[in-house]
Formats: sequence, C-alpha cells, structure tokens
Amino acid sequence: MSQLQSLKNLDTKIRTTELEFCAMAFLNFSTKNIAEYTYETICAVQIRKNRLRKKFEIPSDEDFNNWMRELGK
Repeated sequence: MSQLQSLKNLDTKIRTTELEFCAMAFLNFSTKNIAEYTYETICAVQIRKNRLRKKFEIPSDEDFNNWMRELGK
C-alpha cells in the first residue's frame, strides 16, 4: 500500500496541503527546506508538523520524516 493511501486511510478528509507537506517529509526535506519551498517561516512549518503529529498520533520521540517513510510498509 502506498503512503498516500495509508494517509487517506488514517484520515479520509485529509487536505491537499497536508498531503503535500507529508510528501516533502517523505522525501526527507528538512524543516528549513520546507519553509523555503512553501514560503513560510520555520516556526510555521514546525507548528504544522506538530499539528500533524497530534492528528496522526505520532510520538514526539519518533522522527516525523522516518514515520512518513515507514507508513506504507
């Protein structure tokens, strides 16, 4: 199963912007890279990442990007 389908199974109403953010995490973009690409501040990217952590119940001690890559396996 693909990561995209796995995310949609976790949240059927996931937004396109959240999927784009998760795709960048899957590609191992750093917070700084995501901020540059989306024209947001680093703080805004960190807040978005924390909201997704809460939404998908990702433990704080687990790396968000690694979690994203392991999702579809």
